[in-house]
Amino acid sequence: MAIPPALGLPERVFRPARTDTINSAANAVSTGRYGDAHDALTSLLQKLDGVGSPPDWMVAGPDKSNVRGDIELMEYLISLER
Repeated sequence: MAIPPALGLPERVFRPARTDTINSAANAVSTGRYGDAHDALTSLLQKLDGVGSPPDWMVAGPDKSNVRGDIELMEYLISLER
């Protein structure tokens, strides 16, 4: 993964943050807090949406597209439980 250009910080800073957010969403689902899970994933998607604010955590490319697709799928599956 490349350095997010808008922030100029290394990927090693952002990977744990993405992992923590996804873990938070998973923990919320496991306890039936689907709204909290949705909120966590929506927050993460805002950091991968290509819009300037907040700056994206990944540069455009297939990796970013794959991560977005996976998160969108998780959000869809969570919506089926709400």
